[in-house]
Amino acid sequence: MKKMKVRALAVVLGVMMSAGMIGTMPADVQAAKKKLSVNRVYEQSTRIKGKTKGKYVVKVRIGKRTYKAKASKKGKFSIKVPKVKAGKKYTVKAYKGKKYYTKKTIYVIAKKLRLNKFTANSKTISGYTRPSYKVKVTINKTTYAVKANKNSGYFKVKLKKKAGTGNAVVKVYDTKGKKTVSQTQKHSHAWEKQYKTVHHPEAGHYETVVVPAWDEKKQEEHWICYGCKLDLNVEYEKYKANWEERKKLYPDEDYCDTLSSFCTLHRYILNNGCTSSWHDELVDVTIHHDATTKKQWVIDKKAYDEKVIVGYRCDCGAKK
Repeated sequence: MKKMKVRALAVVLGVMMSAGMIGTMPADVQAAKKKLSVNRVYEQSTRIKGKTKGKYVVKVRIGKRTYKAKASKKGKFSIKVPKVKAGKKYTVKAYKGKKYYTKKTIYVIAKKLRLNKFTANSKTISGYTRPSYKVKVTINKTTYAVKANKNSGYFKVKLKKKAGTGNAVVKVYDTKGKKTVSQTQKHSHAWEKQYKTVHHPEAGHYETVVVPAWDEKKQEEHWICYGCKLDLNVEYEKYKANWEERKKLYPDEDYCDTLSSFCTLHRYILNNGCTSSWHDELVDVTIHHDATTKKQWVIDKKAYDEKVIVGYRCDCGAKK
């Protein structure tokens, strides 16, 4: 009896499930998996191919442009794009008309070992190879081992010291441990400009300019006679200026070649009979300067220093 009851219950449950009488199944079990697959994209490729739902539109953005293609009835698509570089990451998106459907992230894979340049000061050596491949780098008698990224194939080795002038020997092994390639690379010169300072003197020319006439006001120490009150310095200047005329009148008279001798004889020369002595006194005088010309330097271009490249030097010591 018990076996018959169990069988009857099983039949009833089966009927109820087929009729939808028991609650709905979880959505993640019922929902169909969204369909978008992209073939592996290698460097220098100009096509991104894959498969999605028939007639769906597939788009990918590269730089500032978006490239697209429409899938065939069977869902195959091929998007024409510019040549792509190893390691670049792109997102391929599928649309049903204008409605977003799903997306997939892809990486551009290097077809062969691709080493990035390094300098004498570099403390890392990096590049691209196939995803998950093992990379061994030997430099300066030290060997380093890393595993390439499982998606992009990117690898980077951190060195214990700067690369210096040593060559890097890079060996790549596939996922089964078989060596696929060996490559030796020298460091790239990091050329730094070398300068010297060149001085350029100012350039110009001389021009003739007129200096206008002018009067100079100042005080001078003159000898003033106590008796006749005359300024003996002024009288002596008159005497010198008129000497040629006076010599004609008094041919036997000796010329007073100093102010002191003139002062001693001024009563005879000036014929004023004064026998007094003289004293020092500050007097205001005006000295007239006639207009003249002079050469004046005119600057056309100021002096300056210029840094001039005389060559290039790398940290490794190389020059060019």
